[in-house]
Amino acid sequence: MEFELTLDGGMKRLIIISLLIILLLPNVQALKILSGDQVSIDSPIDDDVFVAGGTVNINAPVASAVMAGGNVNINAPVSGDVFVAGGKIAVKSDVDGKIVAAGGDIDLRGDARNAVIAGDNISIHSTTVISKDAVIACCYHYWFSRCVNCGYAF
Repeated sequence: MEFELTLDGGMKRLIIISLLIILLLPNVQALKILSGDQVSIDSPIDDDVFVAGGTVNINAPVASAVMAGGNVNINAPVSGDVFVAGGKIAVKSDVDGKIVAAGGDIDLRGDARNAVIAGDNISIHSTTVISKDAVIACCYHYWFSRCVNCGYAF
């Protein structure tokens, strides 16, 4: 039994167009992973970023971020969620999703939809808006812990 495959003009065009689309699509990566002593994101990343470093600076918009570092600074908008752990954390721009942060000193100056924050010294700027839910926990085991504009402090 023999099979013969013949391609008419329409089928050839469809195959060629399909191959061109596949070959010309940009290289898509699921997430961006960065690490180092000093990590700085200075150009927009329309995807998730996982970052670890001594000092981490987000200076350009990202889709969402998972970060750990000694000093973490978010200076540009985040369109999704932020999960961050660090010694000093400064959120100076808006986060469209939730912020989950744990650290020593946390300074929140940007807006967010939800926030879960735990730290020794927490400052929430007076113009910051958390539009839905917020859970703020200052470390109350130490007499020098403080929570500024958190509503309730231990």
